Amino acid sequence: MKRREFIILSGIGATSASLLSACGHPEEKLIPAFIPDDEYVPGIDYWKASTCGMCPAGCGIIVRTREHKANKIEGNPLHPVNRGALCARGQAGLEVLYNPDRIKGPMKRVGERGEGKWEEISWDEGIKTLADKLTEIKAQNRAAKSAFIIDDRSLVTAHVVKRLMDAYGAHSFLMRPPFNEVGADSESGSSGALTFDLANATYLLSFGARFLETWLSPVMYSLAYGEFRRSNGKARGKFVHVEPRMSLTAANADEWLPAQVGSEALVALAIAQVIVRENLSRASLSPEFIEALQDFAPEKTNVRSDVPADTVIRIAEEFTAAERPLAIGSRYSTNREWVNLLNVLVGNRDKKGGVLTIPSDNEIPFAKWVPDFGLNHRHDWELRELLEYHSEGAILISQANPLHITPALREQFNRVSFIASFSSFMDETTQMADLVLPDPSYLEAWDIAPSYSPNGRVVAGLTQPVIHSSLNTMQTADVLCAVSREMGGELAAALPFSSTEDFVRQAAVDLAKSSSSIKTENAEDFWNAFSERGVWIREPDSKPASQPVVVEWPAAESLNALDQLKPLSATENGNSLTLTVYEHSTLGYGATSPALQELPDPMTSVIWGSWVEINPQTARSLGILDGDLVEVSTEHGSLRVPAVLYPAIHPNVIAMPFGQGHTGYGRYATNRGANPAVLNPGLKGGVPAKVSKVEGKANLIRFGTDLQEHMEKKSWR
Repeated sequence: MKRREFIILSGIGATSASLLSACGHPEEKLIPAFIPDDEYVPGIDYWKASTCGMCPAGCGIIVRTREHKANKIEGNPLHPVNRGALCARGQAGLEVLYNPDRIKGPMKRVGERGEGKWEEISWDEGIKTLADKLTEIKAQNRAAKSAFIIDDRSLVTAHVVKRLMDAYGAHSFLMRPPFNEVGADSESGSSGALTFDLANATYLLSFGARFLETWLSPVMYSLAYGEFRRSNGKARGKFVHVEPRMSLTAANADEWLPAQVGSEALVALAIAQVIVRENLSRASLSPEFIEALQDFAPEKTNVRSDVPADTVIRIAEEFTAAERPLAIGSRYSTNREWVNLLNVLVGNRDKKGGVLTIPSDNEIPFAKWVPDFGLNHRHDWELRELLEYHSEGAILISQANPLHITPALREQFNRVSFIASFSSFMDETTQMADLVLPDPSYLEAWDIAPSYSPNGRVVAGLTQPVIHSSLNTMQTADVLCAVSREMGGELAAALPFSSTEDFVRQAAVDLAKSSSSIKTENAEDFWNAFSERGVWIREPDSKPASQPVVVEWPAAESLNALDQLKPLSATENGNSLTLTVYEHSTLGYGATSPALQELPDPMTSVIWGSWVEINPQTARSLGILDGDLVEVSTEHGSLRVPAVLYPAIHPNVIAMPFGQGHTGYGRYATNRGANPAVLNPGLKGGVPAKVSKVEGKANLIRFGTDLQEHMEKKSWR
């Protein structure tokens, strides 16, 4: 074999050899193709199952690999969440894997904090540095002043972090990314998670739930929406959407109700009031409930919501007359409590085309591995308060990027005694770190995650490495296990896992004990089948028909808070507006992807940048034309962005997408567009804003216009 290899290589002539040399010595990469490899056959494609990590929805994927390189991602047809389909974000996962700006190995800060001066170190030094720092802080009785901030993309990371921080005597915080609806789909007092049988509904009423773009699982609900729209022997479903601006989801609705920002809850309650007063409710109601609901009659709320009373009355009658009505809502638009109230009133709980409950005793078998963070998440402990309380200890951060959500807190971050980041990219928060211990991409990592299909099936998705990492990265859970062993004692005992793969295999043992789509004779065969398929599925247990529900009115403080909700309106000169921020339909975690940056926004066709949407009527009163450079200002700050005249938006509302405006995050994202969190720190609801035209050229790039000029003149390489 070696002789044959030599003959083949020696047959390369001088000209061919010089060409190979000019191309960066690819002949060095040819040699392994002539040496037997136990893992692959040269020229043959291998498809490996895993789970997408480009958003929290957890779609199943299969990745085509050849010669230890991943070169295509598709949806896993065996996975009930996405059924073989995959969105643009999922397709762009390879641009994260092969991104040239990924952090290539552990580093420690050598300059001033935030200055960007780093020194590469070994993993042994990085692990010892973190262990020594945590030991020092604990010896000084400052462990309780330390905290670990994570997002909810990785179950194994969350589990290890919670156990380690509990043993250390510190806090752990779950900080969901902006607009992340996953994990928030259970109502107060529910016995389990909720899923929505949209496909079998006949009347869909949505309050800001952009399920065709970013809400919960866009691929899953887009497929369900297709079935909802098909006849198949039934009437075509009707769809009504309530939202201040016309999103892609609203554009697909039969009827769009452009309510004022923050008034979606009022519209939901007005519909509920009509259902009650016209005796259309299918639930038993308490007298206190009926009395309190009178304050939210459509004739009383229409001034604040801008939705005519007769429209609300008609929608309420249509909704209750439908065979299978269903209401859904975004927790960023309205309190889901009021949306779920509509489902209670029409009695669609655990019925075809309604809201399906996954009882706690029917949840995924490895639920014991899912950590309980209680109230320790972003919505209950504000970031500013968190930073002030923990400034004397250490703050560890995995994947979360709080400084992009609240950039005004940079100085508070600078006061923290010690910061360690586990990010894969040099994002805004990682720039402030003292120690960087980079995570691999999701295509190089182990994890296991629970999810639910629209018809109530319980699903476990496996994340497993599809290729070996070419960078010097280490999965965060592995780093923390190594740190615990370095510190010894209770910390070492808290994490009895040899690796993240060991954790996933232990969790899978519980799956093997439960009846499901995978039936094998022993645990090893189960693991082989699970890793090959990438998904475990269990059908829902049969449930008795729902019993009539007695609805009690919420606590008085809830009513008072709702009653105080007053949408802002324009002043007489039209120069005081409400700014609403929505999630960019494609970017999400993908601002580092040039393919997603170049994918046109479906409603404006804008690429590679940011913009503010203004109703033409409002723009005329301010002397603003389409494409003008304008300044948007709030009490928190100001930004200069191009104006896009957008007829399908409430005249008193302006809107900006969130996803751009990074000051760090790699070459494709840094200093591109604007970050609306400057105008609305924490991205909470609508804020009063002003817009004015300013001098200067707006950098507004739309698909099909000056794209070629942009490609020739702008440097993104």
